[in-house]
Amino acid sequence: MATPQTRRENEVWQACDDLFAQGLAFHQMTGDDIIGRLQELGYKKGNRNQIYQYRKTWAESRGVKALTVAAAPTMLTDPISRAAALVRDEIVAEAEAMVIHAKEEAQQIIKALNQKHEQLHSDYTHLTKQHDALLQDYTALKAHHLSLSTQLIQEQQQRAVSDERAHNTEQQLQQLREETQRRVEEQQRLYEQQLAYVKEESQAATRHYQAEIESWRHRLEEQRHQAIVKLDAQRVALQKREKQYERALTQERATQQLVAALQQTLQRNEAEIADYKADYKNVAAELQEKSNTLSTTTLALKQAQLGIEESKQQLARYASDRLEAKQRIDRLEETVRQLTLTLERQSAAGKDDGTT
Repeated sequence: MATPQTRRENEVWQACDDLFAQGLAFHQMTGDDIIGRLQELGYKKGNRNQIYQYRKTWAESRGVKALTVAAAPTMLTDPISRAAALVRDEIVAEAEAMVIHAKEEAQQIIKALNQKHEQLHSDYTHLTKQHDALLQDYTALKAHHLSLSTQLIQEQQQRAVSDERAHNTEQQLQQLREETQRRVEEQQRLYEQQLAYVKEESQAATRHYQAEIESWRHRLEEQRHQAIVKLDAQRVALQKREKQYERALTQERATQQLVAALQQTLQRNEAEIADYKADYKNVAAELQEKSNTLSTTTLALKQAQLGIEESKQQLARYASDRLEAKQRIDRLEETVRQLTLTLERQSAAGKDDGTT
């Protein structure tokens, strides 16, 4: 007797043996009966085509067809009846074979449909993933576009703030230049007036002393006293002028401090402009124009610094002129002192002449 070739064939043969022992003929052993028995034995259902194939090999190895015909319940002895039974068995076998073949073809068709359905499902899953990926890419691109738009708006706002700061700084520098120029001109006018006043006083004193020399014999002591009083007044006036000069120096220092503060403000603005350029030097071509604008603003600030330097030079010239004016005053004072000495000598000489 043949033996099963595989483990699955052995399981199917075992199920067929159990069903045959229960009184089922070969043509009565359906696929459902065999599957049910396999499950009762603790085996898997498996493939129906494989079950029918192994059922056929089982019947061939056991000689079940011959036994089924010999053990038919009718126990026919008539040759015609036996021939009819044989024909019936052949018809049943052919019908069963046709049913098995039809089932196999149906299984193949179902298998092909399942494969096609799985392929379609796989394609649908792949397309769904592609759609999700494209949707994610679109969302990311949209978010990136929104981020770029936000950055552009922020940059425009920062540019507006920088332009406004540069404009305000330029206005402050212009005001500082005008105020410095006004103060310089005012101080120049003041010192010119003082010099003119001193010059007039000196000329008046010279004329006065010349007139007094002609009549020195009569009013020498009085003239000397008056000259001393005037010299004291001039010293007081000179002290006042020195105080005014100190106040001017104080104003000059305050102006220098203001200039230094403005320079610090300019440096901070330049640092902010440099940071702005460093942060956005890799942005698209439209930001290049902004960088050029900032460069122009920096050039304007440097020109403003040059203007401040010129103001400093003017202040230095003003200090030089002031020093020269002070020197002139000192020379005038020296001239007055020499005139006083001359008057004293002439007075002494006149007394000697009178005595003689």
